[in-house]
Amino acid sequence: MSTASGNGRLPFRPSPARVIAGNIADWPVMGRSDSEGDVVRSFLSRLPVILGVIILAVLGSVSPANAGDARSAAVIINNTTDATLVGIHKNLDHGCWETEPPATIGPHQTVLWKTVSCGFMTGTEGDVDYGVNSKDGDQLHVHWDIPWSGDNSFDGNTSVFYKVTHGGSEEGNRNATTTFTFDCSSQTCDGIPDDWKQHGTTLDPGDGSGAKFIDLPAMGADVSRPDVFLQLDWMADDKHSEKIDPAALRKIVQAFANDPAPNRNGTHGVNLHIDQGPDSVLDYATGRTWGNLSRARVLPWSEHFMTEVGTTGRPDFTDFDNVMKQPGGFVSTGRQKLFHYVISAHRLANIANLGGYSQTIPGSKIALGPWGIFTNGASVDEQAMVLMHELGHDLGLGHGGFEGLDGKPNYISIMNMAYHGDRAITRNGQDWTLDYSRATGPTLDETDLNEPAGLGSYASTDYVVHFCAGGTGWVQVRGDGPIDWNCDGVINPYDPQHVNKIGYDVNDDKQQTSLRSFNDWEHLYFRGGGIGHNSASAFIEQPLVDEGDTAQVLPVDTTAPVTTASVDPPANTNGYNNSDVHVALSATDDISRVARTEYTVDGSGWVGYTGPVPVTGEGVHTVQYRSVDHAQNVEQPRTLTVKIDKHPPVTTATLDPPPNAAGWGASNTTVHLKAADESGGSGVDSVTYSATGANPIAATTVPGATADPVITGEGETTLTYYATDRAGNVESAHTLTIRVDKTAPTSTFTTANEAIFVAVAVGTPPGSDPSGQFVEGTASDPTSGVDKVKVTYTPELLGSPSTVDATVSCTDATRHSCTWKVAPPTGIGRYRVTVSSTDPAGNVEQPAKAIHVTVVRLLPSTKAK
Repeated sequence: MSTASGNGRLPFRPSPARVIAGNIADWPVMGRSDSEGDVVRSFLSRLPVILGVIILAVLGSVSPANAGDARSAAVIINNTTDATLVGIHKNLDHGCWETEPPATIGPHQTVLWKTVSCGFMTGTEGDVDYGVNSKDGDQLHVHWDIPWSGDNSFDGNTSVFYKVTHGGSEEGNRNATTTFTFDCSSQTCDGIPDDWKQHGTTLDPGDGSGAKFIDLPAMGADVSRPDVFLQLDWMADDKHSEKIDPAALRKIVQAFANDPAPNRNGTHGVNLHIDQGPDSVLDYATGRTWGNLSRARVLPWSEHFMTEVGTTGRPDFTDFDNVMKQPGGFVSTGRQKLFHYVISAHRLANIANLGGYSQTIPGSKIALGPWGIFTNGASVDEQAMVLMHELGHDLGLGHGGFEGLDGKPNYISIMNMAYHGDRAITRNGQDWTLDYSRATGPTLDETDLNEPAGLGSYASTDYVVHFCAGGTGWVQVRGDGPIDWNCDGVINPYDPQHVNKIGYDVNDDKQQTSLRSFNDWEHLYFRGGGIGHNSASAFIEQPLVDEGDTAQVLPVDTTAPVTTASVDPPANTNGYNNSDVHVALSATDDISRVARTEYTVDGSGWVGYTGPVPVTGEGVHTVQYRSVDHAQNVEQPRTLTVKIDKHPPVTTATLDPPPNAAGWGASNTTVHLKAADESGGSGVDSVTYSATGANPIAATTVPGATADPVITGEGETTLTYYATDRAGNVESAHTLTIRVDKTAPTSTFTTANEAIFVAVAVGTPPGSDPSGQFVEGTASDPTSGVDKVKVTYTPELLGSPSTVDATVSCTDATRHSCTWKVAPPTGIGRYRVTVSSTDPAGNVEQPAKAIHVTVVRLLPSTKAK
């Protein structure tokens, strides 16, 4: 049987590639190697068995199984460490297995096996050996002896890095039970014995350089907290240096000090000690440096360090090991069982984008070579990120925590390459938070994602990184709310009935699976590689994913997209169209890219944009639009006003002064042009007019709805006019004829001055003109023509003037040239005669030159008597 036990930091859990399987049948069954003296003792010890066999042969009724119950040993192994015990061999000198030892004993696991005497008057004795994490590393040896007679004995031993104790119903019991407790030799199980931490230790590196005293107390070792030691050698010459910025080292030290997981003894935090030369800080509280305790070295600088293993993208650590084993190098320091060894180089094996490499997971060797970023101005945060990531591999962490699966959004750790690159973890608004995963988040089922739930409280203070296809790559979104997992710009409702499911490959592994989170700090494994072992062969495994590809991860995106709108056809300078239009939307986002663009026309509701949006109908339309990026930043709605007017204005013309009944004006004429647009239209933009005829006017456009051209030229003028509205609609042209005549006609007399006219005889009716006598003349008007002629007779002696209309005869219909005549006065006397013509425009001639005529009367003839 087995039971799980333990508290504090949880056991290290190797990936399936590391599980060391075994079967009890594979164990070597080993007897003791007896000396010559032992042969006699062996025979004597077997004598009761021989006698028993003889008796059984005689009696034929006693069974060995029944006889075996005479003595028994129940052995319990309580493994309180985070190591796996791997069976090496089991052996029984006496007795039989009732329950055999298991092939492996897991971390914090308790197991039991039992042996019984198997013969007449015999006991049971045996021993079992287990290797720690492998068959060729440190070992646990347990032995028990329950003799037929005499005292029971139990004993166990292991390496200096562990301890074994035992106790139980051991003494004087024919059926004994004992419990062997296998534990670390340090309170925190960090692979450094507490005795060494308190007093230091002397270790022989085995390279002929002699034993070295490691003064762990002076280096700050603490029995109450795990200690992790690094020796960091760096390449440099007079032009280059790959030495890591001390500020970066301090950040990592602080990150380990803030480890939230409880240690085995209830304390918190991990002491990280980094030796990067005598001037590097040993105690950040006091500023004390490593000084004479330092063994870190400056290595000769070279462009490339190590070679590639075939085309695997992995560096070959042969060159690394050669440097490590150089006289006076890391091996000679005697630190191999205590320190991780780090070499900071310029470039690793000329492998593109390779930032660093941990040889094994877990391990104790790290090569840094991030393409010269340390030389070429990498930030403190970038340097700290690379080293802390690789150290995580040394401490047993893969890119997925317990596994190598990368990119899991629900695994917020510096080990996750999705939380690497331009930005590490962003927590509480702070970029470059250096941290391993502090908790186990919810599992993500990529076939049935819950967008409203996001990652819940697990990421409430963090930004979450997930993958969006379509060229947008990795995006960072706030973790304290819903997450648009499928990158369509919408938080889709979750269907608890799992009918309408949202599926998406959120970690870009080309499949949809269940993604498990992991708590890194609770599972750090401090005894990787050569740390805390007499052999460095345990858990040899290559890193799971190349370390260098960090460019795909984008910075935190806190800025909403920017959407622009264009109208086809574009509006005129007044902002109007005179036809239906299409509105095209285009959005950009500088980091996470655009997930969705949507619009609404006249408040009709938001619609996802798929192509140009038609806007029809006259009037003013409001188009609102916005976009959402993959980081779920929502743009504030933008507004586009689309104004459509398809009908032209109408212009009216009014003459001032208006023409007379004959259609003529006798003065300058102002034409009042006034245009009006339909209700709700764009409004009149301008009025255009031109004129031909008596008063030519070049085409003239007057802004606004009115224009007042003035016609001054005499004669007929044809005015053409139209209006244009603000939408560009042009009215059909109108024409108007304006007639202006400002000059009176001219009249002359053809009758001679002082002409004498004979009046009719007495008794002749007035107005009769039997003699056919007339006052005559001409009248002319080149513009509007002659309308009428009036002749005025003014008597020079007595009487009042009299005016009579002359009879007018013209040569053509224009009446430009005419003659007139009028009968002379009927009264006797001398008259002053004036003439005045009037044209159709109403211009009246002022009488000018006058003539005089005399009217006489002949008396009737009488006969002589």
